[in-house]
Amino acid sequence: MRQISAVISCALLVIVAGCSGGPPARSTPAPSATPDLTAIRKDLTDDQLAGITLDLAGYGPRYQAFRPSLASGVQTLATRAELACDASRQSNSLNKHGWIKAYAKFFASPDPMQPETVAVGSNVDVFSSKESAADKLNSDAATVADDARSDHGCFGYAIEGVEPLVVTGIGEQSWGVRERINIHSLRGSISIVMFRRSNIVAMVEIVRLSSEDSTDELTELARTIDERIAALLSAPLSVAPRGPAPAGLAGSGRPVDARAHR
Repeated sequence: MRQISAVISCALLVIVAGCSGGPPARSTPAPSATPDLTAIRKDLTDDQLAGITLDLAGYGPRYQAFRPSLASGVQTLATRAELACDASRQSNSLNKHGWIKAYAKFFASPDPMQPETVAVGSNVDVFSSKESAADKLNSDAATVADDARSDHGCFGYAIEGVEPLVVTGIGEQSWGVRERINIHSLRGSISIVMFRRSNIVAMVEIVRLSSEDSTDELTELARTIDERIAALLSAPLSVAPRGPAPAGLAGSGRPVDARAHR
């Protein structure tokens, strides 16, 4: 079940209620990645995940007046469930697919009553294996149209169409979708790109109340995140020795690649 961010749902609710505060494209394999870029990493720290997601500066100058969402930061299973229309279904889906942790950064327009772009955001999810991450990504792609139509019931906007976005060359799997929305006769879109590299699934999204096409912008943002994930996966793991260094290694100053000892 694909996630719509809390800041985005809140921004939509501001417009709807005045409160403060066709199926997607099939997963498209990217060119074959080197083994170093597909290593399993389940031990990623919160700081490492924060470094993968995009800060406000990463979106460019047009968004610099946007404000961070309180929903940004480390996401637990309880937090993620609270962001969904169906909390139980979200929790069950994440547990089924071996979800471990997530980190998100979302930003909203300072004036949501007269927006062109309502919100932007990105998040990364860590799963227990490549297979479970791939299954979750494929499951989201298969059900995104139904999920979008069920989401509008609690977020208060009308879905006028769900269109695939062509996404290639990002991660090992990727897909994108544009949900055309109508909020009190204001028409716009929720555009999402999701992709997987190894056991990490990442998402970037833009919500606009205009006809502007977000595809190229989303693709470049997703590519930036993918490059950060690839760099993290290809970096050797430095492990502090538990005892005296083996002969010939003392003082070498070289990190130990833990993957070579599995």
